[in-house]
Amino acid sequence: MIMISEEIKLYFLTKKQLFALFFFFFISATSCYAEKLAPGLYHFDQAQGNYSLFVPSRNSQVMVVALHGSGERAPGYIANWVSDAARSGYVILVPNAIDKNGWQGKDIPPIIKNTLACQKDYDINKTIISGASSGGHFALLLGINYYQYFDGIAVFMGIISQNLGRWIEFQEEPWNRRPIFMVHGDKDTMVPIQYGRMTAKMLQGKGYPTTFVEEKDMAHEHYRKANIKIINWIQAIKKK
Repeated sequence: MIMISEEIKLYFLTKKQLFALFFFFFISATSCYAEKLAPGLYHFDQAQGNYSLFVPSRNSQVMVVALHGSGERAPGYIANWVSDAARSGYVILVPNAIDKNGWQGKDIPPIIKNTLACQKDYDINKTIISGASSGGHFALLLGINYYQYFDGIAVFMGIISQNLGRWIEFQEEPWNRRPIFMVHGDKDTMVPIQYGRMTAKMLQGKGYPTTFVEEKDMAHEHYRKANIKIINWIQAIKKK
């Protein structure tokens, strides 16, 4: 059995604690950075917001918020998206987990704060929450629980374990269920593909429009060859 608690430290905050953190982050900063940035790749340290950002020269008003896996950091992970984002005109926001070893409840407020700020700064009308491995698991939680901030969920090796499932609030109203795109590799030995299949089937059973793609040559990785499939899927939901 996959112990997701080893990848995501799942101590989540009470609603009162979350509200206090949201308030702190929103009054401390109101934009992704001090001003709208010119096209390019930027890395900001903890004092500046603790994230990486790619701004394309052509803005198609789509943003991908991409969450790295355990042990990774934003400057390295954003490289998986830059070339495809440049061609597609996508803004890419990659937060750093506060604890590099895993995502926690206290990561939620800064992720939401920076998402909203970048949506405003770059006239975004479609936002996808994405991630790989533990970032994929956390992206599923964020996209389901905080559906109002996102238009879709796209993950690599993202699954919902029994442990993670205790923290997810599946939406009853169909209009609050965001479409989900899942990519998983046949050669993944860390999170075997059957767990991805089980998660996709469970999500479909709960009424979430879920697409599950199996990549025969993909191991436990952000499989860059699948980026175009995610982009095509985003373009399809963008038209809706």
